[in-house]
Amino acid sequence: MAGDKRRGFIGWLSGALRGAPETPLASEESEKPDISSGNEEAGVPKRRSDPIDDLFGGEESTFVPPPRPSLAVETAETTATAPRPRATIRPPGAVADFEEACTRCGLCIEACPVDAIFVGVADGLPTLLPHRTPCELCAHVPCAAACPDSALLPISRAAIHVGTVEVLTRLCLNSWREESCDRCFDQCPIPGTLTPGLAGIPQVDADLCVGCGLCAKSCPAEPQAMVVRPSPNPHHLRPPESSKA
Repeated sequence: MAGDKRRGFIGWLSGALRGAPETPLASEESEKPDISSGNEEAGVPKRRSDPIDDLFGGEESTFVPPPRPSLAVETAETTATAPRPRATIRPPGAVADFEEACTRCGLCIEACPVDAIFVGVADGLPTLLPHRTPCELCAHVPCAAACPDSALLPISRAAIHVGTVEVLTRLCLNSWREESCDRCFDQCPIPGTLTPGLAGIPQVDADLCVGCGLCAKSCPAEPQAMVVRPSPNPHHLRPPESSKA
């Protein structure tokens, strides 16, 4: 019985196949236009290349990456036209190329009577952190006078300009405490550099500030509300027209 059913199914399938359309011959396939290579006579445009192939260098890749700009040339040109501001505070009288001129002899460190100059961790060069150990603005500037390499120029006290103090308003005690604080005003050695502003918060005259750090050191806020930033002038010198006796 099962064999009869199987033979009947096979017969039905053969008849269905005989009634199906014939499969195209290989010769007929070859006559179809090739859209991959294009056929201008048949009006069939050439197949567009796959953008992924273009990106990763496939067989039909036409992508050519643009040349990268030379950062070295741009950096050299920028350095030649606009000297970079200092990122570290150097001793008084430091020249613009102090990092190249200094021989790390340490004589300026030894000459400082208040130990305000120390060896920098990053580069081993003489460095100042005035808000921690202020520069006392010595009369004869012994640190600069001790330099044998012209990395520090012999200067007068009036020519010192190692940086400018910045007031961090939100940390200042006058901004949130009812009791006023005026310690920084009392410690500043140059009259007129610090003046009380809104709510008694110190205002800094950048033309007068020398960056000694005496005001910042006296700040009782924790953390301190005053910090000394490096001088924007590549030379740690005050311009002659701004000097005060």
